[in-house]
Amino acid sequence: MSSLPTTNPLILSPSKDDPTIFPRERQAAFLAALAATGNVRSASARVGVSHQTAYRARLASPGFRRAWDAALLAARAQAEEVLAGRALEG
Repeated sequence: MSSLPTTNPLILSPSKDDPTIFPRERQAAFLAALAATGNVRSASARVGVSHQTAYRARLASPGFRRAWDAALLAARAQAEEVLAGRALEG
């Protein structure tokens, strides 16, 4: 039986465009997009992260969860303002 040659495994570093990587800068951009749109999938797409990654981060971090909730409140307030304006002005 011959012995197999040993090799060093190839270790690839993740790309900054990887949709599963969610550094603080992307988190901040996601929260701003979420506050603007109120839509998780849209906000995720804007910052190039998968919505599953965003939801995992929400589950993992109480601080991020609070910021997420605040962003949704801001989006709701903005939507209410737009709807009220449309109701009054047509």
